[in-house]
Amino acid sequence: MPELRFFKRSKTNWTPVSYSADETANLFNVAAGDLIGLVIVRLRTAFNGTGGRTISLGDGAATTRFMTTATGDISQAAGTFIQGVGGGAGTDFLLIGRYLYTAADTVDVVFTAATGGSPTTGALDFYMWVAKVIP
Repeated sequence: MPELRFFKRSKTNWTPVSYSADETANLFNVAAGDLIGLVIVRLRTAFNGTGGRTISLGDGAATTRFMTTATGDISQAAGTFIQGVGGGAGTDFLLIGRYLYTAADTVDVVFTAATGGSPTTGALDFYMWVAKVIP
């Protein structure tokens, strides 16, 4: 019986170019045949300022494919873990993976900056498990 082997990809200590401006940044390249499993974000350093301070995770076709801004609240304390929900396929599919790419793309973070105060700090760690389904 074939099995899927998921491998962790990570990007640690990610910071936005500016803490006071919204930004979309590439995190990971994905290829056709990559099956995305669990996606987790860890708040390494707390984001200061007030209002805003959210992220979403997705790709070129759907900026919230793995995490919406409602889930991606980064105004929490340092050390908090946030789990991405993943694609909306059937229940059986969700047991083995979140989304299967049929063409090359990138997984991106969409950062929404603080709307008040003087934002100057914040860093995130991203962890994504990927299995190669189609060589």
